Amino acid sequence: FVGASNRVEKAETNVQADADQDDGRDYHMNGDIDTPPHDERAQKEGDHADHAWAEANAEAPEASGQSSEAQPVMRVVEATEAEEAPQKSRRQQIAEQVFPSSYSAQRREGMTASERFDLFGDLPSSTATGAATNTGFDDTENLAQVTFANEGRNFDPAISPDGERVFFASTRHSPTADIYVKSVRGTAVTKLTNSAAHDVMPSLSPDGERVAFASNRNGSYDIFITNASGGGQASQVTSDAAHELHPTWSADGQTIAYCRLGQTSDRWEIWIADATNPGRQTFLTYGLFPDWHPTEDRILFQRSRDRGDRYFSVWTVDYVDGEAVSPTEIASSSTAAVINPAWSADGSYIAFSTILNPADVEAGSPEVADLWISRADGSQRANITGGYFANLMPAWSPEGSVFFISDRSGDDNIWSVRVVRAIQAASVNQPMVNPATIAETETAAPEAGIANAPVDP
Repeated sequence: FVGASNRVEKAETNVQADADQDDGRDYHMNGDIDTPPHDERAQKEGDHADHAWAEANAEAPEASGQSSEAQPVMRVVEATEAEEAPQKSRRQQIAEQVFPSSYSAQRREGMTASERFDLFGDLPSSTATGAATNTGFDDTENLAQVTFANEGRNFDPAISPDGERVFFASTRHSPTADIYVKSVRGTAVTKLTNSAAHDVMPSLSPDGERVAFASNRNGSYDIFITNASGGGQASQVTSDAAHELHPTWSADGQTIAYCRLGQTSDRWEIWIADATNPGRQTFLTYGLFPDWHPTEDRILFQRSRDRGDRYFSVWTVDYVDGEAVSPTEIASSSTAAVINPAWSADGSYIAFSTILNPADVEAGSPEVADLWISRADGSQRANITGGYFANLMPAWSPEGSVFFISDRSGDDNIWSVRVVRAIQAASVNQPMVNPATIAETETAAPEAGIANAPVDP
């Protein structure tokens, strides 16, 4: 019962570790814009630890002194069924759960908008961070850890156009988040912003010279731009009372798209602003967490099926003559939220995260979130994490690696994974990459792109 024991230990540890910490990731992952007093956060963490202890006792009745005849938490399979059922890998099980072959038409109950604001776009409230409880084996290959903070959290990765630097938000040095930059290989970090408020969600301009980010330094969250090299005063792009988040640059670097919590619609909206003339702002469509195509006027984003529904799917719209046209759904699931979509550097693939049964996710990061990749049209879908840990916020490097945040080290840090082999495995009726040329592909020039990987004749 090691897994159950570790969950209890981690939940109890977080009572002390998180009670005195208010970090930026709580804001956009867990919904904390206005954080509770420290004693309230500690109390909420204590409640979570009690819940984890109760869950562990249910899973391990003999270890807790309860009767061994206690009702089990979950029935996986009967012994007689196990003899007949074929063995399935963890990845196969996850794939069948997230993308089942048939979609249930049954209406879900209780899927109303909570008061949190997080990766589902829920509204703000004071909620404490949930403790991760994942201790399973993860067979994800070709992993590399990129950040190594054991205090605070690292999140919101953004990769420079040359693939040499990763920009991210972190609470490693203070209770509020700032923007940092580091080499993708080294350990030294440089602090780009130093605000008493939260600075989060960095986005690099196509030339790599500017960083757009969101900050609540003036009260509500607004969009700012600063130099990627540091120094100088950040310029403000938006300044109204609504919350504006997740900026993304057009291919020519002249325009920024971002999401805005509409004060009239009470829904997340995608807006466009001129990066050089911030006074010009235009509503585009409803959605959350936009990502502009690297070479085309097309925007990728997540959108829920109904107002207050957490079952998000991934969409695109084309930006034509200042308007959103041709809305297209790329990836969806009847059992999971499909979130955090991101274009590959050449626009041929997308990456996204999935969270099973999102209506059941409480305050804090989900216990499990998986990363997937697919062609830009939604075909050739492949799972690139193994069904364990919370793996979120994918961001592509030019040579085809996917950077993401994960709690697999115990704290939220940035990791990267090479996905060439996953693309091979997902290829159907497409030329397969020659295994002898994989090393060449993974070290190819950034402009090569994963769509141009060498193939067998």
